[in-house]
Amino acid sequence: MTTTEYIPSHSANFSDRPLPELLHYLLENLIASVSADELFLYSFDSSLGHAEALAGFPHEPDESLRPVIESHLAGSETTALLNIEGIHPSSGRMWRISHNEETLGTLVILTHLDFLNIAADHSHVQYCLIIAKLLLQQRRSQDNEIIAHTIQEIANGLSNVMSPQSVIDLVCEHLPSADLSFCGLLLYGPQQESLFGRSFSYLELQGSWSQQHGAGVGLGVRVYLDQYADLLAELHSHKIWHIPDMTTFAPRFDALLRATIKGSKIQSIVFITLEVGEQRLGELIIATQDKATFSVHELNMWLAISKLLALSVMAYVLQESKNLVQRSCAALLDSVTDGIVMVLPSTHTQGNGGASVMTVNSYFSNMFHLSEYKAQGVTLSELIHLMQLPEDVRQELTHTWLSVPLRDPSTQRGEFSMVHPDGYSVIIEWHSAPLQQSQKVMGRIFIFHDVTEDRSASSLRTNFISRMSHELRTPLTSIRGFAQVMIDDLHGQLSPLALE
Repeated sequence: MTTTEYIPSHSANFSDRPLPELLHYLLENLIASVSADELFLYSFDSSLGHAEALAGFPHEPDESLRPVIESHLAGSETTALLNIEGIHPSSGRMWRISHNEETLGTLVILTHLDFLNIAADHSHVQYCLIIAKLLLQQRRSQDNEIIAHTIQEIANGLSNVMSPQSVIDLVCEHLPSADLSFCGLLLYGPQQESLFGRSFSYLELQGSWSQQHGAGVGLGVRVYLDQYADLLAELHSHKIWHIPDMTTFAPRFDALLRATIKGSKIQSIVFITLEVGEQRLGELIIATQDKATFSVHELNMWLAISKLLALSVMAYVLQESKNLVQRSCAALLDSVTDGIVMVLPSTHTQGNGGASVMTVNSYFSNMFHLSEYKAQGVTLSELIHLMQLPEDVRQELTHTWLSVPLRDPSTQRGEFSMVHPDGYSVIIEWHSAPLQQSQKVMGRIFIFHDVTEDRSASSLRTNFISRMSHELRTPLTSIRGFAQVMIDDLHGQLSPLALE
């Protein structure tokens, strides 16, 4: 029989049928032309190493056949004879279906006979392989379009930095599976450990959604990793790990996790490692309440989503690390009893006038009635304008500070008088010094110290000594001198009787 003689009689409506019906129809026609008992068609994803049964005739394949198929497809043979223990029929042959050296799937024919008497190049089989290849290509193309569309929708909703919970909320608006019962994002911690090459201590749930309880359930719960070394090693070797039946897997968890899994009625679960380069960030967990195998399409969807989430989580982790450093620096600066301003060069403007303020401490804010929010990010010239200063002092500081290059290694100092925001006169002494890192000047720091009390005490001491050295010639003169000093210093605070 020639290849053209094998074309099914109802091929006029062939392209109008849905894919499962087409595949079943294809196998039904083939089995009538070969001496076989069962035919199965699998799709295969080489990145996941996962085979998925798409069609079978006269029935769906036994699940125990899938590992055998995956093992053969992981190799390089185009066709292979099968001798499978534990199922009936146990003999058969499989044909790899490929396109541009990429494996799309396989056709499997089984027989109850000791040997399947079908040549590898059997014309009917070859025709079936051609049709199956076209259908698998079409299916993969459609799957890729759906994945790309979903990723685009999620990417459009992502801002620069989002919390893990916000990311999970966004993802669950575009659920790739209506059967999903739980989605969780766990981050390794503390993240600082990875900077020093140390192992993480725990996984912390920082984003969650469940069909039963909604968003945000269980946030902050930590799973400590010291008792799960073997499980982690297995997880990291898979990158994406699908466990279709939690019944046999649950005993590997502690009592609390087992109770949580049982209470949530989780039957099937997928772990996906989130990482950027060599930086391991966390784990994405998706689960269903059915003992069902996620399809290759769904696994690929979640794998693509996980790569997008990894970038978002990386941005979040870096921002949190930056915030931690800034909070530590702010706490340190606020403990200082002097006003402090740190200034860095600006990439947008030239000269000192364009240097931007990196931070100010709370003492500076109180001293010049200028909040940190208003001061941060402004240029040095704008900062001088915002500070509560007499106009002559403002002009003097503008000339002095802006005339010296920001990266000048020398120090500056000076002082000025002003009225404090609380209404009393103060004398401020200021110092300006370079900020250095690895012997390179990165910017400048300005320090403002209130010397009013020091100057008043010094003036009083000088005045007292001068007056006493002149007046100590006679006891009466000394007494009058002491009295005059007291009257001068306590003027307005003494009663008329005491003053008399």
